[in-house]
Amino acid sequence: MAFKQEVDYTYYLRLAKRYKSKLNIRLFGFCLLPSSIHLIVQSPQARNVSHFMQRVSQAYSLYYNRKYERQGRLWHGRFRSTALYYDEDLFECIKYVEFIPVRLGLAHSPIEYPFSSCSFRILGYPPMQKTTAFSSG
Repeated sequence: MAFKQEVDYTYYLRLAKRYKSKLNIRLFGFCLLPSSIHLIVQSPQARNVSHFMQRVSQAYSLYYNRKYERQGRLWHGRFRSTALYYDEDLFECIKYVEFIPVRLGLAHSPIEYPFSSCSFRILGYPPMQKTTAFSSG
């Protein structure tokens, strides 16, 4: 399990915000689940996506392992990515990712799930009031 408490989700989002600014990453949508992460990102330099994922994952793993007094990886294997060529594909992908909590029974609607981009994208405020992952940049 990669996230145990709300503060863990918040910390991951802060890391994503920090590294997306440093690496010129656009974050279109996301869903953080207890044991997985789904991000929809873009960068003019393709290698920056790999660097972004590596830096966020390493920083979060260090935080998590210290906090929960454990060792080792949180996620196994390299992240998977798929290129999207059309706006329609991007919108379908965002919708698919934001509906994952509904399909898993974690929420009745995607806007109710606090650890996804849905509430920000639709209502204009961060998914969790305590985080500012999307409020600038």
